[in-house]
Amino acid sequence: MKQSPARRARKRLSPELRQTRLLQVAAGIVVRDGLTAVSMQRVADEAGVSKGLVYNYFPSCQALLYQLLRSETSAIHDKQVAAARGVTDFVELLRVVTRVYLRHVAEHGHLLRPLMAEPSLMAELEREHRTARPRAVRLFSRLMH
Repeated sequence: MKQSPARRARKRLSPELRQTRLLQVAAGIVVRDGLTAVSMQRVADEAGVSKGLVYNYFPSCQALLYQLLRSETSAIHDKQVAAARGVTDFVELLRVVTRVYLRHVAEHGHLLRPLMAEPSLMAELEREHRTARPRAVRLFSRLMH
């Protein structure tokens, strides 16, 4: 029995790529239609998958949106760490990490603004960042001495 061309062309994505794709779809919805337009069904429809598959990766729409915010803030952090390598002056470090942050916001603000305006997402992010603060304080402390 021959498979249709559409059936043959379909490729199973790795879990990492599938999750990334679902986040990209959700990001597109946020940018085009706002945060409230995101639903598990809409993400599934636009990604061309079942709603159940979306739930396999994210237990709720809130979790999906939080992961989207977390991905954006992690990207900022990773860029800041890379840019700060080798910087030994505290003032220069502040300049470098601020420049990276502002550049990222200029490029991704259309997505970041609605995500960061949602109190429940920011509360979750704040809880997570509380545990990372001591590391940042140690880094800045070393640079000041």
